[in-house]
Amino acid sequence: DETPVFQRALESLGYSGTPDVDFFLRSALASDDPGLRLSAVIGMGRSNNQAYQALVRAELQHVSPHIRREAARAAGELEDVDAVKDLGELIDDSEADVREAALEALAKAGGFDAKQLIEATIASADEDLKAKAEEALQLYEMLHGEFEFNIGLFDEESRTSFHSIKPDIPAAKKKRKLKE
Repeated sequence: DETPVFQRALESLGYSGTPDVDFFLRSALASDDPGLRLSAVIGMGRSNNQAYQALVRAELQHVSPHIRREAARAAGELEDVDAVKDLGELIDDSEADVREAALEALAKAGGFDAKQLIEATIASADEDLKAKAEEALQLYEMLHGEFEFNIGLFDEESRTSFHSIKPDIPAAKKKRKLKE
């Protein structure tokens, strides 16, 4: 059966973003084959093409938990802030892997509402989900938080001493001649 090979190829081709790949991804998404549809969503998420956001967002409501999970991941990869409300609803999904994918996607999508949803999940009673939400908040902060850069690490003395290092070219040539 060639279908799994085609599916993995379709997922990988999402990185390329060529017009032919766009045709294949859109055709696979319209397919009745759940495997092709799943691979199309994965490929769209890998594409970095904002034009796929609405298509991926629609798959967040799919009956298949596998497709919902991959649609959540793809929405996060596409940084789709318009998907935040739908991703928030997936935090209550019946499938644990869909809930976890939704939290990570919220962290990647960013925005005030996404952060609030993650923080509200941390306050939830479910310890497993709370731990995943804490990881998501760390990811959110890494991607969207304020980054403090300590310029003191690069004081004048460090910059001067680094730039004053000069290789000993004659010594290197002597070593090379000795080896020959």
